[in-house]
Amino acid sequence: MDDGKLNVVGPELLSTKKLAQLLDCSPKTVQDWLYRDRKMQNADPLPYYRVGGLVRFRLADVVAWIERRRVRVGPPRLSIRNL
Repeated sequence: MDDGKLNVVGPELLSTKKLAQLLDCSPKTVQDWLYRDRKMQNADPLPYYRVGGLVRFRLADVVAWIERRRVRVGPPRLSIRNL
């Protein structure tokens, strides 16, 4: 019996350890991102799912979370000192 939904969900949900490997950081860093600023009203914590007692991450949610932290570099400004 092949359940198509299981195949879609399985690889997409990542453990803390697997996410840390993908992001080239320690699992402790992922846990810090997970719980930091959780009580602040305007915080944007790392999104996760709790499946039973396990914490799992959806890769698309993590990528969106990372994109919101992208540093955009603007054009260089001229300084009055340089003129």
